[in-house]
Amino acid sequence: MGGEESQGPQAEPDILEAAERYTGLGWIIHPLSDPDGPETSPKGKKLSPGKAPIEKDWQHRKTCRTEAEIKKFWKAGSKYNMGLQCGERSGVTVIDVDDMNPAIWAGADAITAGIDTRNWMQSGRTKGRGHIFFRYVPDLKAQKHHDLGIEVLSDGSNAVLPPSKHKTGARYRFGNDPMTPADLPEMPEEFKGRLQALFNANNQLNVILSKCKPCLRDACVYYSVWDKMHQSPTYHDTGIWHGSTGRHLTLALMADLKANGATAETMDLVCRYIFRDGYSRSQCEGELGPLGDKIGKPWKCDTIQQKLGRYTLTPDMKSRCDACPFRGKPEEKKATQKNTPKQPESPQETEINPLDVDHDEADQTEEAIKAAEEEARRILAEGDPVEYILNVIRGRHTGDENTQEGIAVSIAGQSCENTAGLQISVNGESGSGKSHGLKAHLHLVPRRYKRETSLSAKAAYYMDLAQGMILFSDDKEPNEDFEEVIKRATTNYQDFTTHATVKDQAIKYVTIPPRVNWYLTSVESNVSDQLLNRQLTFSTDAGETQKNAIFEMQKKEAAAGEMLILEVTPAVLVCRRIYATLKTGLFKVKIPFVDRIDLKNKSNARLFPMFLDMIKGFTIFKYQQRKTDTDGYLLADIEDFTRAKRLFESQKDGLVSKLNDRERRIIQFIAQHPRSNINNIATGTGYAYKTVYNTLIGRKDREHGGLLEKCPGLTMTDETTSAEEREGVRVGRKEKVFYVDNVDVWQLFDGEFITLV
Repeated sequence: MGGEESQGPQAEPDILEAAERYTGLGWIIHPLSDPDGPETSPKGKKLSPGKAPIEKDWQHRKTCRTEAEIKKFWKAGSKYNMGLQCGERSGVTVIDVDDMNPAIWAGADAITAGIDTRNWMQSGRTKGRGHIFFRYVPDLKAQKHHDLGIEVLSDGSNAVLPPSKHKTGARYRFGNDPMTPADLPEMPEEFKGRLQALFNANNQLNVILSKCKPCLRDACVYYSVWDKMHQSPTYHDTGIWHGSTGRHLTLALMADLKANGATAETMDLVCRYIFRDGYSRSQCEGELGPLGDKIGKPWKCDTIQQKLGRYTLTPDMKSRCDACPFRGKPEEKKATQKNTPKQPESPQETEINPLDVDHDEADQTEEAIKAAEEEARRILAEGDPVEYILNVIRGRHTGDENTQEGIAVSIAGQSCENTAGLQISVNGESGSGKSHGLKAHLHLVPRRYKRETSLSAKAAYYMDLAQGMILFSDDKEPNEDFEEVIKRATTNYQDFTTHATVKDQAIKYVTIPPRVNWYLTSVESNVSDQLLNRQLTFSTDAGETQKNAIFEMQKKEAAAGEMLILEVTPAVLVCRRIYATLKTGLFKVKIPFVDRIDLKNKSNARLFPMFLDMIKGFTIFKYQQRKTDTDGYLLADIEDFTRAKRLFESQKDGLVSKLNDRERRIIQFIAQHPRSNINNIATGTGYAYKTVYNTLIGRKDREHGGLLEKCPGLTMTDETTSAEEREGVRVGRKEKVFYVDNVDVWQLFDGEFITLV
């Protein structure tokens, strides 16, 4: 950037003075792009003129600008705007408000109500939006809430500073220019608490909205929060919520929200979204009930079409209903009798699914529940959630810690929008603890997020599952039809999986929602390679030490007179609140150091994405402790890599080969004893003849053919041997013999498999 590049539009005379003053405050500033520059690149990529930092790694700068740098970038005639590196290094947290919604920011119920805001430092360029500057708040991490029109700018965030120019020509200006460090106010604790409560409610609302009927969800999102038809965060068509049609739309939306778990607090937030300056808490409570108790059952699709037809049509006036996944569910069945008058919607309260209720918490006091919520918040904010969960499991299940950590990471991945999901399969001999381990872990997950049940092939399509549900099927070896369902659902991990069937001579659509995890246990692992490629496969420890540990745990339970796995202790309540909190939001994760990761063997393309998904799971557990970039992505930390590497490499023989302990033991025996027959292998490994036969050749009731099909380099031949009969006559006999052809099957498992270069 020489003198030639400095030529451009005349900057305001005080931009150099401002840069010097900000630097004197200890702020780390950086140049932003020309506000008069192009809005798209030559390749069609959208640009952000006047807002984009022009220096690489600007967010990693640790020191303030030198006098020479300041003059270089912001001398008279400079074309550069000016940005602030928010966060700890500058000592500044900024609240970026794009939508000053009156229902949130003004009035007796506002988040600033009763707080003296006269000394707040604010900048802006237009009414209704701007930046509010506070001294650095360590426990308020960078985050985006576009639907609220609020963004927290902290570590890793960029804020445009006055007197920068917007592309429209308007200037950013402070109400009162900061002159000394003392001018930057502390954020009031009450305001911070209200802000965090608002964010939590908003995260919960987003999850609940994702479960609602698309026509009602889109009416709320498109017309009220960020109107996509107008491509504007500040256009809000509040008129659609008034009049008779507007009242019907409000009631239909609220009924769907409540049926999907919305609380009175969540529905109040929706009212603030949709009514804005017309919002009145007393009026909303009068219409809906203080606790939403006046809201009826969810509206049927036919009723929505009849009363709210415009919202069931696309912009080009085509019906949205035919392909809607809600169409055809049991509650949406059409009346079969002709000329039967349609009954009005029942005002009765929606029934709660008993499968979603943690009945074992019924005797817990309100104080105990609140204490668990507080402790869960503390652990997520500053502790180690994974280690806390593992420690609770240690008190009720012995061993298999890598399996338990894998389950935890898999569950966290259900809150990630850019993962293919991690499925769990646990194999092991009967009595080795495979079922007990999964049950112990799932006891720490609220019931509304799990189903422990046997499953027929297509049962999941008809279970009315919520997004992010866990399906646990014990001692289940999927048949081919069941495998096909799991493969489709895991391939469509981030989308609905739809199945069309025929009933009463009409097409009926049933669905499996996104991000469903399938947890299976079995003695063997007789599934296809296609399914194995989608699973984290763990084997239980069948050694004497583990058996003795299980024995001691059983004696401990007998002495206590309790089934430890079913106890609901304060720690169990905390774990359930940790998982519930993770499931109230959806995150996207970036791995900034991914270019430095290397694998020992890259021949199997499925391994690297699986490892990256492990990193993302660990990142999400510490989402409150991780940085967020300007696009709202969580940034993985080296700690997340280290933990994922340890977990992956602890299971690398199984993860790389996709063989269970029995299969690996048989292969290892053959590698050490070439040309062994089945009798030799059975004697050498201690497994039954039939078990060895089925493991090597495959079962007759399965399409795939055992280790011969699964393990490269394993070969079987029919060879003729001889046996001496009683009369001394030798006769020939054919036997199947096995060998591993010039392959060191363990070479991948020696040393490190993953490195950070």
